[in-house]
Amino acid sequence: LRVTNSVDTGPTHSCIRNELRVENYLVTLLDAGGSPESRGTWRELYAEAHGIIFVVDSCDRQRMKEAREVLA
Repeated sequence: LRVTNSVDTGPTHSCIRNELRVENYLVTLLDAGGSPESRGTWRELYAEAHGIIFVVDSCDRQRMKEAREVLA
């Protein structure tokens, strides 16, 4: 993916939808929040997914443990 500008980001509190053209394909990116309150909506998004990118702040050891538990 090519990004032409940088953006400061914070926690995602809802599902944010973006579309990106990659060669002849239109790729839809869904940025779903990771808070315990947001996780209930994940199942609704699975049916459309062809892949998942799961991002974790690896500097925060507690978040790594939480991520393992969430993905188990």
